[in-house]
Amino acid sequence: MSPSKSPQRTVARNNLAAWHEFRLAMIDYREKSGITQKEVADRLGITQSAVSQFESFGGNPRIMTIIAYAQALNIEIDFSINQAS
Repeated sequence: MSPSKSPQRTVARNNLAAWHEFRLAMIDYREKSGITQKEVADRLGITQSAVSQFESFGGNPRIMTIIAYAQALNIEIDFSINQAS
């Protein structure tokens, strides 16, 4: 089996795709709600550039950062754990 088709890589690729969609959904919600990056930054006590980096997929944010971002938007995150196939 080639390394690019290994089950571990498939799971990793799927998780990355899910994370991308998740982050895009939060950005979409922020934009549709008329909340600016600056407003999110002010609510979190961080800089607008830090919010921009988060939204542009910079780095690998900690779960608490994701939760804080969601709280700044007044949205709830539901987590689910599923067995990889």
